[in-house]
Amino acid sequence: MALLFSFPVFLSTIMAGWQPSSSIGSIIRTFLSKYSLIRPNRIYPLLLIMLPFPAVNAHVRVGVTCGFLSSLNHHSRSISTPAFVPNNQNKVSRFNQQQQQRQPGGFRMVTTTKQRAASTKAEISSKIKEDQHSLVSDMLYRIRECNTPIPRDVIEFCVDGKTLGKVTPNLAKLLCSYSDKETESPVFQLTTKEGDKSVSTSPSRRILTLGEEAGTTCISRTNAIMSVMEQLRDDGFISGWRDELYPIAEGFYDEPLLLIERAAVPFVGGLEYGVHINGIVVVPSNKDGDDITTKMWMARRSKTKSKYPGMLDHIVAGGQPANMGLMENVIKECMEEAGIPDELVRKGIQPAGAISYETYVVPRNNRQGEKDDQIGVVSRAVMFCYDLTLPDGFVPKVVDGEVDHFFLWTMDEVMECMGKAYNDPMKPNCYVVVIDYLMRKGYVSPETPGYLDVLRELRSGYCC
Repeated sequence: MALLFSFPVFLSTIMAGWQPSSSIGSIIRTFLSKYSLIRPNRIYPLLLIMLPFPAVNAHVRVGVTCGFLSSLNHHSRSISTPAFVPNNQNKVSRFNQQQQQRQPGGFRMVTTTKQRAASTKAEISSKIKEDQHSLVSDMLYRIRECNTPIPRDVIEFCVDGKTLGKVTPNLAKLLCSYSDKETESPVFQLTTKEGDKSVSTSPSRRILTLGEEAGTTCISRTNAIMSVMEQLRDDGFISGWRDELYPIAEGFYDEPLLLIERAAVPFVGGLEYGVHINGIVVVPSNKDGDDITTKMWMARRSKTKSKYPGMLDHIVAGGQPANMGLMENVIKECMEEAGIPDELVRKGIQPAGAISYETYVVPRNNRQGEKDDQIGVVSRAVMFCYDLTLPDGFVPKVVDGEVDHFFLWTMDEVMECMGKAYNDPMKPNCYVVVIDYLMRKGYVSPETPGYLDVLRELRSGYCC
């Protein structure tokens, strides 16, 4: 009878979810559930005990039944987490509390680790982006050092209808005030594009050109201009005389219309051409040679140089003189400045494009008087860039005295040197060539803001 009575109550409790209102049933159910006395492996003995006692209160039976249901429910949850199936539920409860105290988020230890890894990766990515943005900003600062604004009232220097240079009005007047020492005739003259020699016309319509006394051949023009430039040198306007003749033409591949002393080229605003060589060394980073490290040779300019004495420079750089090919000049400069043999140059040299810039400069010896009266010059340059890969064991040596010493830099040190506040900077136009190398070799991501500005401003000058 007891079994028949217990089964309907058990079944009805499952079907209707009825909860006993009797305090006796509630107490029994709470007691049995809390202390895990009614577990699947223990409920059957309890039911058997109740069988001989039909007078057992129905509420007691209901309490046992509800405790049984609660035990089944908790048991099913424990089975769903195989890592935690202890015999004593109290141990599980205490373990859960300890885990929650040690690690917020309960048992989601793996998820939390992934979140931390993602956070660390995001921080590293943010730092890289910040460094790249800073590097691009420094690059633009260095490029703009070589591209200062040109006065708006510059006058074109033209010969035979071809534009060869740019000069300021003050410089044009200075040039026109000198005559050939032999003929005592003016070499330069101001005129207009229509041929009117009236100086009173609008500055935007005036041009500087050569007078009839300068002749019409390359040699006669060269001699006439040389006479004026020597006088400017003697009067202190031109410094750093080189005794090197540079070709002046409308473009690099055009026949020169005249030749001029290298130090005097800015005094007619002509295009200067040169070669700059990045000395590269590639060495293995480990014994297996799985990774490589790139380094760059740098030079310290001699303190006796007329321009930028003592500053950092390329391993090799030089102007492009008349009547000499580019590669011929590269080989010559490599031997003269760094003692690099012909065979090493030919084996490791790689042409790498060109950069250009324009800048307005007032030479130190021309800065007397009011600003409007100062004699400024427009410096225009095109630099042919080369990458020269050298053996790991090779060390360049000082030959012609233009360099004080050579040293090797990591690429991190090269990029650090870009900083605006770096206290030992390179010669300004060397920065532009090095920046071009860094851009070509992928040291700056194209996703970095300012990337395209760098590419564009590397060729701010007239590149032809």
